[in-house]
Amino acid sequence: MHKTYCIFTTLFAPHVGGQEQFTEHIGCALARRGNTVIIVTCRIDDESPDIETIYPTDADGVSSEDVVGEVIVVRVESTRALGGRYPVPKKQALDRVLESLKESAIDQVVINARFYELSIAGARFAEKIGQRPIIIDHGSAHLTLGNAALDTGVRAIEHAQTKRILSVPADYYGVSEKSCAWLEHFGIASKGIIPNAIDADAFVAAANDAHFREELGIPSDHVLVSFCGRLCPEKGVTELLEAAWRLVGREDIHFLLAGDGPLREAVEASGLDRVHALGALTPSDVAALLLESDIFCLPTRSEGFSTALLEAVACKVAPVITDVGGAHELIPSDDFGIILPDADPDAIASSIIRLADDPTFRLSCAENIARRVRENHSWDETARLLEQASELASQA
Repeated sequence: MHKTYCIFTTLFAPHVGGQEQFTEHIGCALARRGNTVIIVTCRIDDESPDIETIYPTDADGVSSEDVVGEVIVVRVESTRALGGRYPVPKKQALDRVLESLKESAIDQVVINARFYELSIAGARFAEKIGQRPIIIDHGSAHLTLGNAALDTGVRAIEHAQTKRILSVPADYYGVSEKSCAWLEHFGIASKGIIPNAIDADAFVAAANDAHFREELGIPSDHVLVSFCGRLCPEKGVTELLEAAWRLVGREDIHFLLAGDGPLREAVEASGLDRVHALGALTPSDVAALLLESDIFCLPTRSEGFSTALLEAVACKVAPVITDVGGAHELIPSDDFGIILPDADPDAIASSIIRLADDPTFRLSCAENIARRVRENHSWDETARLLEQASELASQA
């Protein structure tokens, strides 16, 4: 049955991150299933249009005979706090958008994350139009800024914002088992999981012809360990660099870190000639890098369900990841990769050595997890679960 979904998500393209990709892909999957999707987000740049249609496009190859919907993005002028990581919509601009949405016959309001101002506004909008919103949580721990005093303030803000949104009746879901458990920290009972996903074959096919080994002079028989993500404390970048120092005697192990952020200078100044800071890469570059990689290491502190992990395993890379959201769903045993209890540099180094020195084990993990992600984590299935959640919300 066709529905019009309105997804409130504070962060969206051109901002880059897992939550942004989740919103885009689930929106397009819903549209392919015949729904209309309106994505309401905060403006974080001066170039992106106020309103644009991102699906279908001329490149999608959708024939007029196909029964499909569309995905429309509406950007709200915002104050760009924390360098754009915590944008706050301007009241008058948001009021205009919400007023226009009342004429769109919204069937289901969906909200990404609990603690943004736009999330709270979306929940209150749902209440005004007689909707029970679906709120999808993407975290598994408090955000960290790498400073104990600031982190205390961040935790207090998250609790305060969560208390505000809890004043509106809603159905809560997590993107992973860890996300659902994290909701309990705030006294919230999850209704279930609406998991992150990936179009694995399309991601692999989108790889460009970049050759990182050749460009950096890395021999084909040396082990390439990749990291893709924001270079910040919560992603475990510091611990990964410390692990690289512990492996300074292993000239056959190289670390390639793709991404940007506050720790980029620390990566570039690591003093290790086998550690390379690649900077921010396009998705096609990332796919090309992962296809050349042997090990993917993400010693992150918190994830809902890591998009970077999904991309890596789609490319048949053996993973080493901390025990965060989505890890156990993809890695139920050692046959699929290595889950670390925490981001201890010694444990990171030992796990990398284990995979580097046992190519049979490494390749077996890579094959097993690549097959698992294709069988269990498609966007069509995630969209179906959201449609199912919408039916339950309408009956509440």
